[in-house]
Amino acid sequence: MLRVGGAPGGDEDGVHFVNCAGAIGRRTPSGDEIRTDEDFAAHLLESRRVAVIHGAAYGAPGYFRISFATSHDILTAACEGIARACADLS
Repeated sequence: MLRVGGAPGGDEDGVHFVNCAGAIGRRTPSGDEIRTDEDFAAHLLESRRVAVIHGAAYGAPGYFRISFATSHDILTAACEGIARACADLS
């Protein structure tokens, strides 16, 4: 469902864009439709307390931006949360 890299403008050191197009059109457990990368970012925050920035804010709709400038433990927990949030979608 997700793919790292490939956003317009490329990736910067410590920041990567992740393609979330596979989540568009899917539904959260509460029945809300994920229509945009902004909806997906909101789903991550609300369901798993993972904060990312929607790609449209950087001219890259269909992606979200994740910063790797944090500890390994926090990054691991965030990645696990993102995976669970994706698995929650139908």
